[in-house]
Amino acid sequence: MGYYTNYELQTVSGTDYETNYEQEISDFIDYNPFDEPTKWYRYEKEMKEFSQKHPNVVFEISGEGKENGDLWKAYFKNGKMQMCKAKIIYDDFNERLLQ
Repeated sequence: MGYYTNYELQTVSGTDYETNYEQEISDFIDYNPFDEPTKWYRYEKEMKEFSQKHPNVVFEISGEGKENGDLWKAYFKNGKMQMCKAKIIYDDFNERLLQ
């Protein structure tokens, strides 16, 4: 059993515009997780390892799971990771805003 997630890759800084990072990552893990929703169970470990090959590049992986509100971004640089989960915030009720 697994959980399908849409993964999207961006580079935040230090990018080498001649390198196709999506292709390199696909070759590194033996499949392309960016084409369609997939179960990329080891993305944290594999992206930490991959980012060490490009120590000056900051990679951003955005994820959107099947469940409502399952949105996150993970940043990778030189074998380290920062995880940022989405925070959905609703305004408080304000009677003056009723129309």
